[in-house]
Amino acid sequence: MGPLPSNGLTSNELTLESLFNLIETYKQTAKQEQDKLNARINQLSKDLYIAQEQAAEFSNEFHALRDRITFLSDENNNLQDRITALSDVNNDLQDRITALSDVNNNFQDRITALSDVNNNLQDRITALSDVKNDLQRQIKEKDQEISRLKTNKNNDSSEERQRLKKQLNCCERIEIFLKSIQRAAFLLVRPG
Repeated sequence: MGPLPSNGLTSNELTLESLFNLIETYKQTAKQEQDKLNARINQLSKDLYIAQEQAAEFSNEFHALRDRITFLSDENNNLQDRITALSDVNNDLQDRITALSDVNNNFQDRITALSDVNNNLQDRITALSDVKNDLQRQIKEKDQEISRLKTNKNNDSSEERQRLKKQLNCCERIEIFLKSIQRAAFLLVRPG
């Protein structure tokens, strides 16, 4: 055996105490490491929870945006349908405007033609009026002649007067007929 230590412990006892101290040191070190690991785990758990909350929030926002996009897409489709419908209405109105323009042009042509007819009728009425005035003048002359020749019993002038009277009546009837045609033409071109 070697020399005894100054504290009176054997070398085996020193070795055992050193082992206990070493084990205790390892225990304390292990506990510190475990505490650090637990703290790290707790922090990571908190970070994970926050990350999950943020992910849930982002997911909700994503779904809301997706719903909004779907809604806007439906609105866009509805607007496109309305635009198509309005385009069809516009095309229909353009067709109707074109048709009405053709009707208006046709109506203007008829007005021009009826105006020409009216002017022609007016010329004829004026001519008939002149003939009528001439016949009335001749009848007046015949009346004067009949008055002068009454005492002579001359029937020739009376017969001539009757002939002129018939011509006058005929002119008046033609004038009335032409005026009725003129009125009918006026009614054709009058609005409404």
